[in-house]
Amino acid sequence: MTNFLIALYLFTADDMESIVLMNTISSIVIHTVANASREDFSTIEVVIRAPLVCSWLWVNLLVFNVSNQRRPKAIAEDVKNKPWRPLPSGRLQKSHATWLFALLHPLAALISYQVGALYPCIALQVLTFIYNDLEAGDRWEMRNIINAGGFISFLAGALLVLRGSQQYKYNEQIIAWMTLLGVVVTSTMHVQDLYDQDGDKLRGRKTIPLVFGDYYARRSIAVAVLFWSFALPAYWRLGVFRYTPSVALGLVIATRLAGTPPDVANDKRTYKFWSLWIISV
Repeated sequence: MTNFLIALYLFTADDMESIVLMNTISSIVIHTVANASREDFSTIEVVIRAPLVCSWLWVNLLVFNVSNQRRPKAIAEDVKNKPWRPLPSGRLQKSHATWLFALLHPLAALISYQVGALYPCIALQVLTFIYNDLEAGDRWEMRNIINAGGFISFLAGALLVLRGSQQYKYNEQIIAWMTLLGVVVTSTMHVQDLYDQDGDKLRGRKTIPLVFGDYYARRSIAVAVLFWSFALPAYWRLGVFRYTPSVALGLVIATRLAGTPPDVANDKRTYKFWSLWIISV
């Protein structure tokens, strides 16, 4: 049983920060900002439901990652780049992963229904099918769009779980912010493809760094990050002081992309800065 639980975690280990932690923090911030002025707002309920948010995010992430990692191309890639994952390491067999994936679909839907986040769960399962089964995630023109859809679905689900029995309504500003966030993610998400170019090449993926070149990919991310760092605070008419986090992190990312030697370790650190930057905008 212990080995099985470790295997479940290892399916999701790479994405715990960027999906589970980041969306938990983002949902708490958005929920609090949107509803703190309400008389029935409960900080205690937010604290109590935060672990439930993490659990919902993890279960739905597990569905996607098991679907993704059980494929022959993914296993071949992981043997070279991530041999500690459950399938290349031998913790689980491919047949086990197939059964696990079949069970996870209804389980995630049932859990999501119980906590009030069924629609984001369905959206994630549809996107998982498009990304993995239809192999749209292997095409650069679709990859960032689907990733952005997944990002927004995770965040929307986290907000619904956090809301719980408190029938808060998120206003037009929150909806507009999430829409803009989807555009931001679409235009910058290929930052995650920089550090895995060898694996993507082995798998036959056509990512932006591989199709257009590493130089263009880095410059396009740097320009987009700097643009959004200034444009979004300006759109929301924030004061100069509130520009600081997004602009500071944007400058760090742009500097790293333009001046740091491209290697896996540096690019992974840049991706972590990008994750913080997404929270700041």
